[in-house]
Amino acid sequence: MAPTTRTVAPTVAPTQAPTVPPTVAPTARPTVAPTVNRCGAPPNPWNYTFCGGSFITNPPSTFCSYFNCIATFSNGRGYVMQCSDGTFSKSGGISGSCSGHGGNARALYAP
Repeated sequence: MAPTTRTVAPTVAPTQAPTVPPTVAPTARPTVAPTVNRCGAPPNPWNYTFCGGSFITNPPSTFCSYFNCIATFSNGRGYVMQCSDGTFSKSGGISGSCSGHGGNARALYAP
């Protein structure tokens, strides 16, 4: 018997799958709330301003958490005013409003 030769197929290195560069998601920009011009009024959730608008005759119960109110604020029967000493009264439009606080400075308005 003649010796048999065995043919071995050449080994081929496996090809790598093409690499796809990772996709980078665009960075989301934070949403910025538009700035409200309050014309010098303190920051507040109702956007009350000194710029003009409607008189505030029935402010929310938490009003004095954002504004420095006079001791008798809740007894007021008018609209919200800033007194000359910087405090707030609900006696705007009534004679003698802010009398113990240097007089009236300006009205506070709802937008």
